[in-house]
Amino acid sequence: MERDLFLTLQVIDMGIPLIVALNFCDEAEALGLTIDVPRLEEASRPGSGEPPRPGQGNPRSPSAIERARPGRATKEVEERVVSLLDRIDSRPEALLVLEGDEVVAARHGVEPLAERERVYLLRRERVNRIVEDAVQRPARRAGSATSSGVSAWSR
Repeated sequence: MERDLFLTLQVIDMGIPLIVALNFCDEAEALGLTIDVPRLEEASRPGSGEPPRPGQGNPRSPSAIERARPGRATKEVEERVVSLLDRIDSRPEALLVLEGDEVVAARHGVEPLAERERVYLLRRERVNRIVEDAVQRPARRAGSATSSGVSAWSR
C-alpha cells in the first residue's frame, strides 16, 4: 500500500484528476489488517465517494471516470509548485522543475531547482502518516515473531 500511495501522491502533486480504487481488500483482511476507507480517502481526497470494493464495480467505468478530480496536494509541494506557475504553464512541468529536471526547466527558460530529495521526503512522511492513520494491524503478543524472525509490531 505504501508504494502505491507514494505513486498516487506524485500524481496528486501534479494536479492530475484521478480515481483511486482500493484493491486486495480480501488479502488485507486475511492478514488481519483493517483499512479505514473514509480516513484513507480524506487523507488524499481523490475522486468522490467510497472506492469500489471487490464485486462493487469497475473504477474504469464511465461513471467512475466522471468523478475523477484532483486530490489534495502535499502542502509544501503545492506552495512551491504554485510559486512557479507564473513562469511555467503546467503543474506537472512545474513539479518537474521543482525536482530539478534540467530539460523541462530549459524548455521554460528557468533554472532547475534541486528539491527532489525534499519533495521525496515530504511525500514519504505523508504516506507514513496516511498508513498510520488508516491501517490498523493486528496486535501481536510480546515475544511473538514473524516468519522473518523479527518481532512483530502493532498500531
